[in-house]
Amino acid sequence: MLCTGGASVFAATNALGGSGFLAVYLAGLIAGNRRGGAGDNVLRSMDSMAWLAQSGMFLLLGLLVTPSTLGEHGIEALLIALFLMFVARPLAVWISLLPFHFDWREKLFVSWTGLRGAVPIVLAMFPLLAGISQTRLLFDVTLIVVLASLLLQGSTMAWLARRLRVSLPALPAPLQVSSWKGGGHLHLIQFIVEAGSRAEGKKLGDLQVGEAQPLVILREDRRLNDVGTVVAAGDHIGWLAPVNEEASLAALCQTVTPSIKRFYGDFTVRGDVSVAELSFAYGVILPDARIGTLTLDALFRRRIGQPVVGDTLFIGDLRLRVRSMDGERIDQVGIRLPH
Repeated sequence: MLCTGGASVFAATNALGGSGFLAVYLAGLIAGNRRGGAGDNVLRSMDSMAWLAQSGMFLLLGLLVTPSTLGEHGIEALLIALFLMFVARPLAVWISLLPFHFDWREKLFVSWTGLRGAVPIVLAMFPLLAGISQTRLLFDVTLIVVLASLLLQGSTMAWLARRLRVSLPALPAPLQVSSWKGGGHLHLIQFIVEAGSRAEGKKLGDLQVGEAQPLVILREDRRLNDVGTVVAAGDHIGWLAPVNEEASLAALCQTVTPSIKRFYGDFTVRGDVSVAELSFAYGVILPDARIGTLTLDALFRRRIGQPVVGDTLFIGDLRLRVRSMDGERIDQVGIRLPH
């Protein structure tokens, strides 16, 4: 139905003289943010269809490329690619992000994300298919620029993220995410508890995270729903929760490895803890006494704006990093002590 609806929106908008691409994008934007029913299962199947469509797109691109003509303007196209990678895009990114609280590592990483993918080539293909003069040159240059970006920037993206320390530790995937019929935005989300995770050793009733309500523990062939049951490694736990709590639940069930400790810190506190309490507990002198009345969540909002997982602040030598979110509110903050 989504495919049929998308095609209908595209065709109807084009027939009325509008932009079919913009219309179908807005339709997808609305459909993708209306969770409930079988929507999430449908969206997962649409991912597979998107990969199939990309394969067909690249097949068509291959039919339009004439390898013998690519070299005619290869040097000029490579110079354009290098200019875009090292001058134009970094300059545009740094200027665009000036009003926002990004540090130099994040700006550098955003600058390195370039024109990888088929969309720029497809856009350059439209005038070619329309028969406009000199569009073959535009198509060939665009293709070389995208391929250069794909090979250089695309192949180094993961390495650069690790070097700049902007990549978040990978989270385990849920065993199950199923919509709860009649539950509105609530879903049944199931994770397996890994050894050494923060959930291990806690009681089932203590595993409520935001709106996520723990329902049952599946241990071998037994179902345990007593809130006083102690969680053990290997347990399967089901929560009734909104989809936006999935990352917080995954972090709760994930093994706390040395690399995760290095990234998030030695200890974890709630986002509603006051800065004054934190200062007293760790003997940190506040640079401004007025921030002592704020909670950690409020402090991040004052200095950064809307926080996300991985955002970092310093209070003296104490490093604070957002570990999990409860909707738009900070749920947990990792603390790294000065060494």
